[in-house]
Amino acid sequence: AALRDAWKPVFDRHGVDLVLTGHDHTYGRTGLVAPGAAGAGVRRGSGTVYVASVSGPKMYDLSKKHPVEMRRVAEDTQLYQVISIDGPVLRFEARTATGELYDAFTLMKRAGQVSDMTEQVPNTPERRRPRKKE
Repeated sequence: AALRDAWKPVFDRHGVDLVLTGHDHTYGRTGLVAPGAAGAGVRRGSGTVYVASVSGPKMYDLSKKHPVEMRRVAEDTQLYQVISIDGPVLRFEARTATGELYDAFTLMKRAGQVSDMTEQVPNTPERRRPRKKE
């Protein structure tokens, strides 16, 4: 929470579209997270997508609590990302180690407005561990 509170205002101020993090042992992606409360330093029309990914074989359960709603998650799945940028268009794909498309979205930058996000999640079911009955 402390890191999130420290970094999110910086991302908002600079209009960061995509934050990629690693050294996690699960996959999680948000939708477009709007900037914090309007005020000094918040860039009008910004919004950020956050992705944490995993490529190694060490895995663990996803926490039930996330600071924001996760739009796509995975457990026990090695993934890599393919990102392309063409002018105002950013395309993101998360693929399994065997190349299967697992997650995808496109961000269209719009001057002075929040970017337009189009999710292109394939029909591939989310990969989650079976939950223990309590």
